[in-house]
Amino acid sequence: MKGDAIPSSLTHGDSELLRGYLAQISKLNISIDAPTAAEMQDAFVKKRKEAGATTIDETWFGTRIVVAKGITRNNGREVVTPRDWQESLEICSQWETRRR
Repeated sequence: MKGDAIPSSLTHGDSELLRGYLAQISKLNISIDAPTAAEMQDAFVKKRKEAGATTIDETWFGTRIVVAKGITRNNGREVVTPRDWQESLEICSQWETRRR
């Protein structure tokens, strides 16, 4: 194999399907309904009280919101669910644990 080429098992049709999917989900306007937003805010306040304001800040919260919206978008939905939020907390926690 030449250079760093990675063999692909994607067919041309698969690639086109993937491009179409990515184009569709990129158009989604992701929102957060009031009950989920309240759950997110409650989790932020609780975590901030547990860990202290120096480590849990608006950046911590914002990162998790971005991840939750990304999960929602990847699943082809327009509204963040409580499950998306919980999954974002888990993903971010795992990522932060690996960084240490």
